[in-house]
Amino acid sequence: MGQELVFETRGNVEILSQKKIAIFASRATPQEFYPRALTLFNRLAQQDVAIASGWQAPLEKFLFKKGVGLQIRANIIKYLPRDLNCYQLSYTEQVLLDENKLLLVAPDTDVRRPEKKWINRRDALLFSQIKHVLFLYIVPGGRLESYFNQLLNRDYHVYLPEDAQNSFLNASGVIKLNEQNVAELLGV
Repeated sequence: MGQELVFETRGNVEILSQKKIAIFASRATPQEFYPRALTLFNRLAQQDVAIASGWQAPLEKFLFKKGVGLQIRANIIKYLPRDLNCYQLSYTEQVLLDENKLLLVAPDTDVRRPEKKWINRRDALLFSQIKHVLFLYIVPGGRLESYFNQLLNRDYHVYLPEDAQNSFLNASGVIKLNEQNVAELLGV
């Protein structure tokens, strides 16, 4: 996870110098968790931070679609596991890019379709640049649980929603996040 990686960017590269928090959610996050995650995300989006993700899991996509409005205070970083030059921006992404509120980051590759190797490199790149990581929901035994355990044993700030249904993750060093303590815990 800590290796130096060559990467490309498009957008406001100064966002990388801002306080950043990455968000992750398992693909199989239950639908009933979405409203609580959106409430937390909306509070996070009103802080002076950059919110980063691959924005690929269903909950991550939902948060980007519902929570990333044009009036958010936070900046957005989208980490891609493929060639940055082949990526087509959505309308919202184009507006955010035009307003210097979006940064696209990708490992230096000419791969057009995401492959496991490049997803792993994308994640390693993200973890090399971001030390605050919020896991919204983790399915036991998956890739995110492995990341969670690795990050707890390193110099990272690992967050879970206060009402997380992931009771198996209540390890020491985990920071419980809710919409009231977001600014305080992130130090913004």
